[in-house]
Amino acid sequence: MLGYVDRDGPQTTADLVTAERHPDDGRKMLLHITDAGGARLRQERERRTTSLDNAIRDTLAAGEQEQLRNCVPLLARLTAHLTGRWAATRIWFRVRQPTRDGCRRPSQRTDPERGPR
Repeated sequence: MLGYVDRDGPQTTADLVTAERHPDDGRKMLLHITDAGGARLRQERERRTTSLDNAIRDTLAAGEQEQLRNCVPLLARLTAHLTGRWAATRIWFRVRQPTRDGCRRPSQRTDPERGPR
């Protein structure tokens, strides 16, 4: 949240979050995401995922994409170490596999620890 304010200036939360006073310290505010906020968050994540997916596909050769894919578990471990949260290692990436005619199938979401879902 602070990153958005730093990059984009003052923000309004409108219907994305609700605020309430902290029960023990009235100077603090507790923010809770609303259904609209959750939907917006999912949209933003999908937009970023699509953007990154397109950049990888358009920029990297097939062998380079495979190298990057093999790095995901290492990046997940680093993220878990930095954040102290194992849940942060649930990094999903898209795999575009060519068909026999050379066309690419729609993206398949893949979990690096469990394989395709």
